[in-house]
Amino acid sequence: MLQSNMRIYFYVCVLLVLFSTSGNASTGFRYGTITWASDGNYVNFTIQTVFQQSTDNVVVGGTTDVIGTESPSFFYGDSSVARYLKMKVLSFSQDSQWIMGEITLRHRYQSAVDPNGKPWKAQFIGCCRISELSNNAGKPWVLTAEVNLDLADRSPKPAILPTLSVPFVAGQIPQILAAAHDNDRVEWSFGSPFDVGGSLLISPSSSTGSYISVEVGKLYSQSIDPSVNCYVQSSAGGCFLKLLHGKAELKGFTVEGWVKSSSDNMKYIVSTSATSSAVCTSNCSFSTFFIAMDGSSITVGHNEVPGQDGIRSAVFQVCSDATICSQIDTVSGPASGSPLTNRWVHIAVVRTVDAVPAPSCGAGYSLSYQLYVNGLSIGSQSGLCAPLSVPGVADLLLFGTTSVSAPYPGFAGYLQEWRFWHGVMLQDQIARFMMMPLRPDREDFYGDPTSGQVTPLTYVSTSVLLADYSMQVDCAAGGCAVPTLVPVYPKVTSPAFLAHSVGNVTAADPATSGGMFWRSAVTANAGLVDGRVTLRVSGPGLYQVTLFASWRGGAGKIPVDLVVSLDDAAWDVNSSAYRLRVPPAAFFPTVSMLAVLQNPLAQACAAGSPCAVLYEAPGSDPSAVDLSGCALRSCKLRVFPGFPVVLRLQAKQLSGPGAYTNARLGVWLGSLLPGASLTEAGAGFWDLSWVPCASDARRTLCAQAFAPGGGGGGGGAAGGPGVPRRRPP
Repeated sequence: MLQSNMRIYFYVCVLLVLFSTSGNASTGFRYGTITWASDGNYVNFTIQTVFQQSTDNVVVGGTTDVIGTESPSFFYGDSSVARYLKMKVLSFSQDSQWIMGEITLRHRYQSAVDPNGKPWKAQFIGCCRISELSNNAGKPWVLTAEVNLDLADRSPKPAILPTLSVPFVAGQIPQILAAAHDNDRVEWSFGSPFDVGGSLLISPSSSTGSYISVEVGKLYSQSIDPSVNCYVQSSAGGCFLKLLHGKAELKGFTVEGWVKSSSDNMKYIVSTSATSSAVCTSNCSFSTFFIAMDGSSITVGHNEVPGQDGIRSAVFQVCSDATICSQIDTVSGPASGSPLTNRWVHIAVVRTVDAVPAPSCGAGYSLSYQLYVNGLSIGSQSGLCAPLSVPGVADLLLFGTTSVSAPYPGFAGYLQEWRFWHGVMLQDQIARFMMMPLRPDREDFYGDPTSGQVTPLTYVSTSVLLADYSMQVDCAAGGCAVPTLVPVYPKVTSPAFLAHSVGNVTAADPATSGGMFWRSAVTANAGLVDGRVTLRVSGPGLYQVTLFASWRGGAGKIPVDLVVSLDDAAWDVNSSAYRLRVPPAAFFPTVSMLAVLQNPLAQACAAGSPCAVLYEAPGSDPSAVDLSGCALRSCKLRVFPGFPVVLRLQAKQLSGPGAYTNARLGVWLGSLLPGASLTEAGAGFWDLSWVPCASDARRTLCAQAFAPGGGGGGGGAAGGPGVPRRRPP
């Protein structure tokens, strides 16, 4: 028996090529993936996932309810939803308090593709991710798989470990390895580094201007109807118009949404204005509410009286506080120029009626504005005299301009998910909801946002959604014109709430994350080199990473959601190992793999004689058995049906010159080979035994070494499953 020793830092993925001659899961979502296989129009979905939760009363092989702060659900993409999900327990850790499980679902689609000829989009949605993450901490998760039964009968099966530990060394770019079964048929892709889902692109037009308008003036009769009591019917259309007009009896109003401007010049994002009809011959320059921005500041306000001299506004320099500016970067990414240009930012404006009117307003009343950017408080301004009542004006809600009489040059850029609330949204509510798409079919997560009562006593604690323009239009690859936009809320839309576009308004690229907003830890445009994925991080920490695997050509696209712990380390030349900075003097664990060959003459394999394992070194003679030089790329072992394969893995950690201690070994149990067994073969050693069948295709196995006593992913922070304390049979 020959033993060929392969030593790989961090983790190893081996491609095996067949050669033919009840407890409750809690709110801590850690990672997961969706795979599927079809039987005609029936599709069997498998969700492999790990939740942080108490392991009391949990039994391997039993089931547990999947619950969360917002109950996890599975949306099939055809209006069908699976709720009250149950997970089969595969393994768990009492030390680190996580449970690994598998959710299986079966669904019949009416056709191979959706009515628009595109793949069905199945989504696993819930809240919240674990709080220890350096990106996307505590945010909802949305895992999206694409099903096109005309192009594929199954999805790829990822083999990459769902939790990885990698040294972070200053001056070096950290990488991980993407791996899947049938790896040479799989292609990998990434989402946008900062994704706000689908959006609308407003491009300048020299002839008509480009903007979106909502004829809220059609609600005018309701706004003066005595029967409209906004404290009881706060979702009524008349209340929406009253809030836009700044009526004194309605004490609180919140407007929030995402914007990505392509210009440093001052442009209007949202505004009320008059139509171009005869009613505005003397009062055209009048807005009861507006938000404008340039490359570094945001201006909010209104007109007290018509004309430029009647504007009452507050200008906020977003980066006047360096700390705030740095915190904005953690959501929107580093600025490449001006702090508000060419990157997504979330803007929220809260307008309230001053309890004590400003003296300069005479017999009138005054308003205050509070500005938030990316959920951070930027500043406030009070004492701005309220708009005087001018009948017939401000009967349009506009996006991208402040006047239909002279709409150009207007705003140029992207808009997404603009919402209008009766009441004051508090800072924590803004920070939470800005990351969450609000949709009627997801009200199990957050309730009906249009229900409730807002009164002069509750307007600072209660808010009710009056209108939500998602700006998301289903367009195959983006670029289609959008003449009319139907709001997500109110659910029963009157003509007054329909939005109409003028000029160049098109659907932008479709969403890649499926969620409202996320920060990817992957460099989207870096591509893959030998399967290596470059991470986009600024320092050590625990990062959520999402990759997408599909068959070549894009069919069967699925999400691979994992956690990577970047541990602060430095290369120790004397020991030829990575030394961790915390704890000091500790070294990064490593994995050794021994391919146990049943035939002592490797040359016989090349001659066609049966043997069990044959290593294929890239670019080398297939008969070679040298397993060296296989770091951060897939190494191929050719195996033969009916002959046993034994891979001996050792996880160890350098403790001193020539001295090692045993480390923990992690293997992604969801990707084990069919019929394979993993058994302990002495201190620190594990044997994976497998007898391939003629029907088996290409399989991939990944392994990871963890520090002794750690739960994986950096001393338990990521909670890697590893070899579990209780392993399924």
